[in-house]
Amino acid sequence: MNKSALIFVCLAFPLAAWAADAKSDVKSKGKPTKPAATAPSTTASAPTNARAAVRASKMRGTDMGACRKQADDKQLRDVEAKQFMVSCMNAK
Repeated sequence: MNKSALIFVCLAFPLAAWAADAKSDVKSKGKPTKPAATAPSTTASAPTNARAAVRASKMRGTDMGACRKQADDKQLRDVEAKQFMVSCMNAK
């Protein structure tokens, strides 16, 4: 019985605080508050930049695969493998 009550109290207080916090964000008319307007991001919205980011992440993945294969070929483990991976990725 005591364990159940303790679990209930531990879960009820954070949920009550979260619900009270969510209610404080609502205006008196019942509409949610709007965040302040910010300048649009030019780096993430441009399709060419997004394509370049995807292409770069794919290249990084292939570089990591090549470095991991070299570490496996040298039979490096744990710390030595991590150090080798860092130096290999920095060289590329």
